[in-house]
Formats: sequence, structure tokens, C-alpha cells
Amino acid sequence: MSRLREFIHINDESLNSSLSSLGRGVPSEVTHSVEGESERSGQAGGTIWGIGAKGEYSGLNRDAIETRLEVSAPYRFQDLLNQLEEDNIDIYDNPDPRSVARGDVVRISGEANPMSMFKFEVVIKTFRELLNTQMRDNLIELDEAPQEPMGDDVNLGQLQVLQDLIEQFTGDKLPLRMEGENYRYGVALDREDMRVPAPGAFLNEPEYTLFGRVEERIVGEDSWDPILAMNIMDKYLPQETAGEEMREALEEAAEEMNIPMEPEDWEIPSQTAIIHPIAMFW
Repeated sequence: MSRLREFIHINDESLNSSLSSLGRGVPSEVTHSVEGESERSGQAGGTIWGIGAKGEYSGLNRDAIETRLEVSAPYRFQDLLNQLEEDNIDIYDNPDPRSVARGDVVRISGEANPMSMFKFEVVIKTFRELLNTQMRDNLIELDEAPQEPMGDDVNLGQLQVLQDLIEQFTGDKLPLRMEGENYRYGVALDREDMRVPAPGAFLNEPEYTLFGRVEERIVGEDSWDPILAMNIMDKYLPQETAGEEMREALEEAAEEMNIPMEPEDWEIPSQTAIIHPIAMFW
């Protein structure tokens, strides 16, 4: 059944690949044809028994009216859902991670919590916005106008530099912890596939629906640590202990900056599943 959705993320490549694997092409446009009636009018001319005559005429002509519609990613997403239903392919809603296998299609509904360095990025953005708003309000109360843009303030500038640095280390992947009704799941969204600004989409732990496929199950004593799992340190600190050292440094920075970081913000313990994202929406 179709429903209204506001997409914040769509992995176009995965969406097209999934459709293709089900035997569905990926058209660039569709043609919607409707047969309707259109009025025509004009002048008729001729002769009757050699005497010239002309007059007005009007009538109705039945034409096929075609409308060409660009096929957007949300449109194709609904097409994917329809095809999965037609092919009787199961979609597991908030499943027990122990009950699914690699490749299974899942739909996870719950809170989306930024993890690891991405949480730093989100929190720092929030700090900057709050500080900027507070300083502007104070200046308004004093009936003074800022002489320079607020972003040039020392504190805001320092936060901007820190945010830019965190974004570089975070890279193209945005690690999230999806908190379902009974279970937790990990997912790393591609920054370039976000349809809204990444930090702002995950303020205040919003509730979203994540649609994707099981990429990996975490069992036994293992856990999912985004810093280690996504190898985001290799580019900057290639030594083996780089991830651990970075985490220790971030823990100290979080404590100094009073950034609330819980153990689950660093890693998701065992009995979880990592989801390869196709789409996220509300």
C-alpha cells in the first residue's frame, strides 16, 4: 500500500541494483496517457452550385493526452516495495537480529541516534546554533548590533574549526544506532546520499524508518565500533592502534566539553545486526 513519506536518505545505487535484480528496469521517465476530448474550431470554405460559401464550424475531437513524468528515487522506491510484495519476498519488521541472515530485507522503525564522531558533529552544530542565538538575543536586549558576523566570534570560530575537523575524520559515512522496540541495529549512511543536511537531520533523536538489507550480524563477544569498522582512521593514522587512540582522545574531549557520550554511543554490543541502507524516511 502506498503512503506518504519524507525521505532524508536514499541510496540510489542500491535502489537501482535491487530493482534490477528483481527484473525491473530503471526507466528515466514514464508516460501517462489519458484519452480526452478537445474542441476544435475554424472556418470552412467551399462552393455550392458555383456560389461561394464559407462559415464557422466547431466540433469535438478525441485525442490521447500524454504526460511525461520524470521517475524520481521515491517513485522507484515504491516500485521496489510493490515488486517485493509481488515476488513474495519477506520484509522483516524490527526483527530479532539473531533470526535474520545476510541479505534479508528489513524495515527498522525507531529512534536514530548519531554515534561516535558523527555525534560530535551533531552536538557541536547544536552548540554553535545555541551560542549564536544566545549572543544575538543579548545584543538585541542591549540594543546593539554586532559589528561582525556572529560566525567570526572567537568561540563560534573555534567550534566551526572543530566541527570541520570532525567532519574530515568522519568522512563519507554517518554511523547511527537505530533503537527499535526491542533491539538495536547499526547503520552507516552515505553523506552524499542525504537529502537534507546531515547534522540537522538527527538532532533530538528523531524517529525514522530505515529500509535496507542485513549486511552483517554481530554475535558472540564481538561488537560494532564505527571507528574500527569503517576504517576511517586509516587515511590519517594508519598504525594499528590508531582507532583505539582516537577513541581515547575523543572520550577525553567529550568529557572536557561536557558532551554526553554513553557507552552505546561508541559501540553497539553483541547480538545486533548491521544494516546496509536503501532508504530512510518518516
